[in-house]
Amino acid sequence: MESWIRLKAGEAEVEFRGSEGFVREALPGLVGFVKEMSSPEGLSDDDYQEAPSSSNSDKQMPAMTVNTVAARLNIKKRKDLVMAACAYLSVIKGKERFERKEILDGMKSAQNYYKVGYRKALTDLLESLVKDGKLLETEKNIYALDARAKSDLEAKLRVG
Repeated sequence: MESWIRLKAGEAEVEFRGSEGFVREALPGLVGFVKEMSSPEGLSDDDYQEAPSSSNSDKQMPAMTVNTVAARLNIKKRKDLVMAACAYLSVIKGKERFERKEILDGMKSAQNYYKVGYRKALTDLLESLVKDGKLLETEKNIYALDARAKSDLEAKLRVG
């Protein structure tokens, strides 16, 4: 069975998706490592590397509605509308995690795409996106975008 875990302490963050065996065996050491790296004394000045400044490639996200996000993502399926609502919440609004109700409200706000039947299918759609690895269910009915999915969505929504 596959397991997923994300550890975040201060600026240090580690995400893992893999076997339960790894979680059982290596997790205690990984937790210690993340804890050590997140403390100021855990890193020396040599451990930090400044990211090159790239003002041209780091374009700001424009103000958008869920309708606009859906249009930019060229959505075709119900799952795509769920992802557009999640992209809006995460990429545009800056939320790390969001509730199922927020996703549904976002979908409903996309009048050009939303149909009443989508509400009944939302549980199945969310479960499917979690299985696909695009969404993470961090708690019951609380979701976050997978890091890779978020990066892909940011690239598609970036202006320029």
